[in-house]
Amino acid sequence: MAFSKSILCLAAASVFAVVASAQTAPALQCVANAGVPPTIRAEGLTELVGDVTLNCTGGIPTQAGAQVPASNVTVFLNTNITSRILSTSQGTWSEAILLIDEPHSTSNPNVPLLACGDANAPEVAGNPGVCIVTGTGNGVGVYNGSVGRPNVFQARQGVGAAGGTANAVSWSGVPFDAPGTSGTRVIRITNVRANANQLGTSSTLVPTQITMYISVTGSNQLPINNPTQTVAFIQRGLVSTVYQAGSYQQCVSNNAGVATGGNYGAATADFIVTMREGFQSAFKRKNWVTDNPGGNNPQPLGTTYPSGGDENQNVPGAVYNTESAFENI
Repeated sequence: MAFSKSILCLAAASVFAVVASAQTAPALQCVANAGVPPTIRAEGLTELVGDVTLNCTGGIPTQAGAQVPASNVTVFLNTNITSRILSTSQGTWSEAILLIDEPHSTSNPNVPLLACGDANAPEVAGNPGVCIVTGTGNGVGVYNGSVGRPNVFQARQGVGAAGGTANAVSWSGVPFDAPGTSGTRVIRITNVRANANQLGTSSTLVPTQITMYISVTGSNQLPINNPTQTVAFIQRGLVSTVYQAGSYQQCVSNNAGVATGGNYGAATADFIVTMREGFQSAFKRKNWVTDNPGGNNPQPLGTTYPSGGDENQNVPGAVYNTESAFENI
């Protein structure tokens, strides 16, 4: 009888502790931030917009060993999303990705990138792109890249909350654990591309903006401050000028040798065309590495250069100013 009373007392104390924790823990809150939006080219159909981060604090972390509740994340642009489609197996898989807690970044350099679907983070059977993650009790180490703790999730276009909408991509079943009092949980959305040409340039001094709206639903809904963020400004990327243009008469041959494959040396310049960037950094390389070690190369001397291949661009938040964006090769 005394033993039974002891069990009841322990159970009551446990319930009281959970209730007390719920009452004292700050409410879960996320703040969206797009940083400094990049300037992108008005001529572009697949322009890379800026990253958006959700900085989340508070809430009650999942108990140790219990399954972290899942959320569905969708982002919408005010133009079509044109991120590359990497696979059409079991869904339309986009290059757009979601990272949790800034793995392999300058602030967490020793945390490896681990994608949901990797051998060390298997997907749920019959539910591609969804992984089960368990809590640690205090929100620490939930996404540390060890076995069963993925921190990279790939988006799909035309599924889930996106509903087939051309201006949205979504992540279904993302396990989100509230950080509690352990600090800030960071969700980063990157590799989202936009059709800037669809919006065009502004006729005023204020550039056309591309905006992103973030929606989170599911069993663990996230209250977001400022869910709509400006992620890019559109400006003309290529400026061309024609000099010395003459007057030409219809049906009168001019530099005929050029068109007929004749005497090219006899051809003369009719006009001069110059082309330049409409803004700084409008012209970009594909990847930050080049296979010309004697040229303008950001890698240190002595580096082994690939034969025309890309190098990793896998530091969250880094500005590579390239066409290929975030890559983990």
